[in-house]
Amino acid sequence: MRDMWRRSGLADCVVLGSCDPLGATGPSKLVGEVVLGAQAPVLVVPKGVARLDCEGPAVVAWDGSPEASRALRGAVPLLARAASVTLVSVAGEEETGRYDLPPVQGAEYLSRHGISCELIDLPLRAKSVAQAVLNAAADREAAYLVMGAYGRSRLAETIWGGVSREIFADPPLPIFACH
Repeated sequence: MRDMWRRSGLADCVVLGSCDPLGATGPSKLVGEVVLGAQAPVLVVPKGVARLDCEGPAVVAWDGSPEASRALRGAVPLLARAASVTLVSVAGEEETGRYDLPPVQGAEYLSRHGISCELIDLPLRAKSVAQAVLNAAADREAAYLVMGAYGRSRLAETIWGGVSREIFADPPLPIFACH
């Protein structure tokens, strides 16, 4: 596995299926390891998706984190082809102000690359942040989702889950992610 990480530094993108190659249910351990370890963006393609529609609508999950910033930068070539781009921010009271880069800065970055986007700031009303992001993508009939991927200790991840873990568990659309 580690040899793959070294080689990924010269890759434009690593493409993986979302299912565990050994048939285990739940989030694929391979996807988690690759997303967190690769030096290149990772495109996770769900079962049943035959191709990536680069010209369809795109949704960017934004929280202003370094991971979200890397995913946004890495996705610029894709987002430049998208029919529309929506930058979605979901915040509960405890999440507000967590990172320094507000959504408008993500939108300004895209505009410097000739990409216009709609900004959506959603209050946390869904069961989880992950579900709110996926609902926003479904509402906009997104062809793919761009997001930062986060890693925490295995104990915390097991007890509390996480946005990345929940989205990668059974993604309904392709996910372009960076750690």
